[in-house]
Amino acid sequence: MSSGTYTEADIERLIPPRVSVDPTAVTCIKQAWAFAQRVHAGQRRRSGEPYTEHLFQTTKMLGALDMGAPTLIAGILHDTLEDTQTCEADLAEAFGTDVAFLVAGLTKLKREKSKQGRHEGTPYYANNLRKLLLAAAQDVRILIIKLCDRLHNMQTLSHMPAETQKRVSLETRNVYVPVAERLGMHTIKRELEDLAFAYLEPDSFKKACRLFKKCKSEHEISIIEATATLQLEQAIHARIPFRIEQRDKGICSFYQKLERKEWELSQINDIITLQVIVPNADDCYIMLGKIHGLWHPIHGKFKDYIAFPKPNGFQCLRTTVGAESLGILEIQIYSDDMYERAKYGFAVLLARNEY
Repeated sequence: MSSGTYTEADIERLIPPRVSVDPTAVTCIKQAWAFAQRVHAGQRRRSGEPYTEHLFQTTKMLGALDMGAPTLIAGILHDTLEDTQTCEADLAEAFGTDVAFLVAGLTKLKREKSKQGRHEGTPYYANNLRKLLLAAAQDVRILIIKLCDRLHNMQTLSHMPAETQKRVSLETRNVYVPVAERLGMHTIKRELEDLAFAYLEPDSFKKACRLFKKCKSEHEISIIEATATLQLEQAIHARIPFRIEQRDKGICSFYQKLERKEWELSQINDIITLQVIVPNADDCYIMLGKIHGLWHPIHGKFKDYIAFPKPNGFQCLRTTVGAESLGILEIQIYSDDMYERAKYGFAVLLARNEY
């Protein structure tokens, strides 16, 4: 199957389970895809791929975020008002006023930015950031689609001229990364930040990648041992069900911390963070006691973000522990709800109320 050529079965695989149980929603999403293929026919990206490849990949990200049918349809159609002869009334008639409203909001953001020109500088980026946050206040789904749209554009930026790569990366770092962070969308924020870093500071990015690979290999043994110890603890004293995930530090974040620590690699303990997920907040504190019973907590390295959440709603218990065999290791403890918010952001969870 060539890039950009997708069947109805491919579209169905993008649809989250909670939406796929509604036959009407599934039919409407397929109709939106057929509509996009028709109105974007003949259009190609700089890479040579059909333009619909971008629409598919953007919608795939929205599906992974568990968005509802209107957001998925708007993801498929998000460039129709800008790049085709389609008008808002056409969208409203075919797919409803909610979808038309979302696509119109995205188009307005793009057109207002075009009117400003492409001048760099703090006022320009601050104004774009303000517009994005105003769009979020109007309907957060507009901003979620826009972030997914930008992420795929960054993933395919290598096909653009060098000047465009720098301009788009600067805007991504100065506007979209702060927005994703403010919404608590850490997964998207980290990838946007790393992609922008690779284009804006390629030498530093390559250096950071080399050092990260070296440090990660040294930490992996400790992570394996800690995971096995916790799993054994569960098998013997299974009072709290829990699961364990691992999170690699972003390359840009790693580089920034290296600079703050004056390039002392031994001072960076969160190359890989062990994430322990338990059913509820009370269990988080019980699990913290178990972990501190297994390994010695490092003084001054504990944060209670459950009692004192970050401004974007992020919550967890964060501790740093040490043992002869482990070295120094950062562990984060979440409830199931906290972990979902940490991965996707509170705004995404609110947007999931649609169907």
